[in-house]
Amino acid sequence: MSAFTDAIYKLYPQVVRTTGDIAYDVDGNEMPYDSAAVQNQALLDQCKTTASALLYDTDWTTIADVANPVNSPYLSNQADFIIYRNQVRKLAVTPVADPVFPPKPDQVWK
Repeated sequence: MSAFTDAIYKLYPQVVRTTGDIAYDVDGNEMPYDSAAVQNQALLDQCKTTASALLYDTDWTTIADVANPVNSPYLSNQADFIIYRNQVRKLAVTPVADPVFPPKPDQVWK
């Protein structure tokens, strides 16, 4: 399914089937929908999906011993990842239609 189709189902639970950009109810009747609202919902969903993937990709940076200087090597810029993850988490929790994701910090190992 496309993000647009997923958004139709999310916003219009009475829709049970789509063909192209036409939505149908359980009785096969064509269901009207607000295309702009559906497009906006698809953008919000994509923002949340992307933010969640970025958080997943950096989950390992939150493990305490990763930044422990007793270990060799250790991540010396864990604080940069904490800031990054906080910014990304805001977009996961409160998605926007036109997100600007922060750049992921480079790993600095010592």
